[in-house]
Amino acid sequence: MVFPDPDGPKDRVARVHLVSREIGLLGRRGARPPRVRDLARAKLASRPETAGVRAYLDSALREAKLDPDRVHRRALVLGSHAEVACAVAAGRAEVGLGSRAWGERLGLGFTLLVREAYGLIVRARDLGDPRVVRLCEVAQSDEFRAEVAGVPGYDVAGAGDIRYDA
Repeated sequence: MVFPDPDGPKDRVARVHLVSREIGLLGRRGARPPRVRDLARAKLASRPETAGVRAYLDSALREAKLDPDRVHRRALVLGSHAEVACAVAAGRAEVGLGSRAWGERLGLGFTLLVREAYGLIVRARDLGDPRVVRLCEVAQSDEFRAEVAGVPGYDVAGAGDIRYDA
């Protein structure tokens, strides 16, 4: 992958994979699992348009023949998965966009939208930097894997791998 640098030559980058996490719709405790089509009427707690997870919801809304702009005009737009989960748990929203981890932490229902790869982008020329090497070692360690295994919706398969994305 190459990104243009306005001040110099182009740099190839690599992604150090850390985890995959489940992103979806959070629903109130005891209610039926939330569905995308429910968002035509339900009070939504969402994320800003600049949040990466928002693109997954917008895509799912379009697939369900719903207008993302219209749905989000009525939504509570919040800054974090934690805030979204808390808004649903407190009854300020019926459905929220967030991670399975935050939903389960607060006892909420969950409907999967996507499994998202989560990692760190580094310049390919920095892969030998001791800090990057150490990051890969930690991500591949039994301690890291055991710790992350306790977080609902997170998967450490391939943690510490270096990936070159097209």
